[in-house]
Amino acid sequence: MIGWIFNKNDTPAAEPATANVAATAAADRAASADALAAAQRDWDLKLQAALGDDTALLTLALAGAPLDVKLAAVGALASEAALKLAEREFRDHDRRVHRLAKQRHGALVARRETGEKAARLIDAARALFGEPLLAVNRLVELDRAWQALDAAALDPAQRVEFEAVLAQLSTLTRERADEALTRKRWSAQAQQALAGLQAACLE
Repeated sequence: MIGWIFNKNDTPAAEPATANVAATAAADRAASADALAAAQRDWDLKLQAALGDDTALLTLALAGAPLDVKLAAVGALASEAALKLAEREFRDHDRRVHRLAKQRHGALVARRETGEKAARLIDAARALFGEPLLAVNRLVELDRAWQALDAAALDPAQRVEFEAVLAQLSTLTRERADEALTRKRWSAQAQQALAGLQAACLE
């Protein structure tokens, strides 16, 4: 009976203690969540401020930023040099960041190299305008070389330019072929007229 009385008296005292611990834990969790949210807002503001500046973006990514901020910073890098540096810096840690930097660097290199090849083909096509004879097989070669380029890495403006130049060359080739055929026909007619004139003179 005495033990029951003591137990009965102890229970109300224990309940407030448990409630205080639970309330403290909840307050700690809320404070921790608020701190994390504030830290995330701070990183987001730093990211926004660094956009457009490869040096600032690299510094931010290397400054212990959260993974999503690192990925966003590397994703916003614009130059091959910056992406190459990011690829090297994250090679031994942060594999996702390293993979993104490597993929974006490879895409930029491919785009640049494709653009350079496209420019050379456009220049070669334009140079044909100055040639007295346009060989059809040369146009075919240029078109095949163009089709071999990576279409995804091509600048749309270059694609439009090449297609326009090639269409002009095709038109010019047909016009010159027609002119040559006309001259050949006129020459044959002149030869016939001359032969007739010579025959008439002999008579």
